[in-house]
Amino acid sequence: MSDPYGIPDNMFGDVPEEFPGLVGRVVMMAALVELKVGHLLMNLPKGGETQATHAGKPIKGLIELCQARLAARSTEFPLEPTAPAEKISALLESVKTTLEQRNGVVHSVWPSSSMDGANGWRHVHVKGQSGRQTEWTRWIDMSEAKFRELILLLSKQVDELSDAIGMTGSMTHLP
Repeated sequence: MSDPYGIPDNMFGDVPEEFPGLVGRVVMMAALVELKVGHLLMNLPKGGETQATHAGKPIKGLIELCQARLAARSTEFPLEPTAPAEKISALLESVKTTLEQRNGVVHSVWPSSSMDGANGWRHVHVKGQSGRQTEWTRWIDMSEAKFRELILLLSKQVDELSDAIGMTGSMTHLP
């Protein structure tokens, strides 16, 4: 037997219909957060960049680039108010943490997936510790409530990133 999408029952066991929908919503909202970070970067331009300059780059690098440009503002424009840049930088730190949670959800295998409590795991690699790593797998515990909390947090961050993009309009652009 298989589910309506052709996945054999023996691959994941009995998966509640709502479970893939929760994982999918995390994926969809995280993609929108990543898009907004790209828009933010384009609103912190430097040297005639186009959208294609950073297209396809990992989100962690785009966040770091945004933060570097925000930090450079205090040197380049010492009289410009720092509050907007500090607020945006703090938001980007929060986004980075949330996207790490998203990675845990998206890259895990879910041998136990119920709506009350789901346990997933994934292989991890810590750079610079090859061969000496003590932790090769990372477990994640989720429930319907935790999924909804993550989805709502991602939704909130989409709105906050939109606000941050608006704040960049009052900032002086880097040369």
